[in-house]
Amino acid sequence: MILFAGTMLRLHGGAGDEFSVSQISLAREVDNRDPKVLAWLVKYNPVLPDRLNSARELTTLEPFLGSAWASLFELKLASREVDGEAELALAQAIEFSPYDPMVQEQLVRAGIAGWLVMTPEMRQTLITVAADMLNSKAHYRLGARRALISDSGWLPLVCQITTHAMCNGS
Repeated sequence: MILFAGTMLRLHGGAGDEFSVSQISLAREVDNRDPKVLAWLVKYNPVLPDRLNSARELTTLEPFLGSAWASLFELKLASREVDGEAELALAQAIEFSPYDPMVQEQLVRAGIAGWLVMTPEMRQTLITVAADMLNSKAHYRLGARRALISDSGWLPLVCQITTHAMCNGS
């Protein structure tokens, strides 16, 4: 089973948004309880409800994986399901990966896309995540993360809670 998951990741792990219906069906039938396969299904399955269910399963199998919770939050917003599960997913993603720049970026991107459907509490939480992301010392995609905040229109909100140099026009 792990061999199948590894093959899927090698074939499609960095191949953009490509997917194969037959490979998705095979993954569900043969290896749908392997976390790597579930992560692949969360990313590549074209059917949003199926992606959402895979994300739920992944958080059950890997309850301390912040990126799994971030994916669940992102998919909940994409499906416009802003409920207790979405709130839990956001809280768990932050709790388990508070300094992970990839998780922070994923949460901020989801928040930008779902801004209009989020609760005020979620918005404030994500502005705080964006401030933490801006202040992060991590070099991974540093320029892209800064551009994301700047281009999103969130910079004035982020600057209310941080003193980063970008807030001074530097």
